[in-house]
Amino acid sequence: MQARSHPAMDMNLSYYHGRSANDLFYSRYESMRFQQYDSFFGREILDVGAGDSFHLDLLTHKGDRKGFAMDLNAQARAELEKKGYTVYANLDEIDRQFDTVLFTHVIEHVSPGQIYDFFNRIVSLIRPGGNCFIISPVSKWFWDTPDHYRIYDKP
Repeated sequence: MQARSHPAMDMNLSYYHGRSANDLFYSRYESMRFQQYDSFFGREILDVGAGDSFHLDLLTHKGDRKGFAMDLNAQARAELEKKGYTVYANLDEIDRQFDTVLFTHVIEHVSPGQIYDFFNRIVSLIRPGGNCFIISPVSKWFWDTPDHYRIYDKP
């Protein structure tokens, strides 16, 4: 019997595939949470660190919003492009503005030495009158991930 080879999958991306695709509780929870803030999101949304596009899919599924994605991971970008999103590899290649910039579970990965430049760039991507929506983990497992730099536990 010959072993089948499978393409390597980035561990971060496989984590998000498992979390969102197989966790009915998580899917329902996030869906309800985002419904609460539906009016907050503008027509054009940039999801920074879009991953498997779970949140972007939630926000654009009705067709009245247009989603854009940025992710550092090439494998994630390929999947996002297959779904039809306009995709960027980094913040510097984005040359337009959006009604809403969304990032979930991203800010804790930005090193303290880069946080001001990061936010200056984010602000430059928001249209006048637009907004930014940030979600960051604050659970007891926060430090289990070695690339988390800082916990943001104050609004």
